[in-house]
Amino acid sequence: MNLNNKLLFVVNDDRFFMSHRLPVALEALEKGFSVHVAAPFTVCKDKITKLGFIAHPLTIDRKSFGPFSNFKTFLQLMRLFNSLKPDIVHLVTIKPVIIGGIVARLSKVPSVVAAVSGLGHVFIEKGKLASLRRLLISIFYRFSLGHRNIKVIFQNEEDRSLIMRISRIKKKIQF
Repeated sequence: MNLNNKLLFVVNDDRFFMSHRLPVALEALEKGFSVHVAAPFTVCKDKITKLGFIAHPLTIDRKSFGPFSNFKTFLQLMRLFNSLKPDIVHLVTIKPVIIGGIVARLSKVPSVVAAVSGLGHVFIEKGKLASLRRLLISIFYRFSLGHRNIKVIFQNEEDRSLIMRISRIKKKIQF
């Protein structure tokens, strides 16, 4: 394997990358991948670049459900995926999985890993607005996880069962 093989991590927090994905990224670097990290950088950008990873600043509003901020993230990822042309994208947490998964399909990224670390408050909230949000999120999950070459990793069985039901994915699940 040579440095022409590109692995792109998309995460919603650079500290989360360091605490949860660093061993995977280091192993990929050791195997000859060019490892890229797209995230909102707060405190770890220097550490990430010193380790040999290439940093790509990304705007993700973790709390907003608003279409404008999410569309801005979508456009940033679309530009990044189309210019970088990664061989594999590793999407971590809800928004990167949903938005990045959609962009990966549209950009024809060859392989995708989606790590679902939780489903967020939208699946806990009650009321009509929450029901509408769940419906929209379910549609987005279905499309984002519909990539022909995707592996999905879950941290718990409850999330796995729910995502399998709403996204209609079957064989691409890891636990």
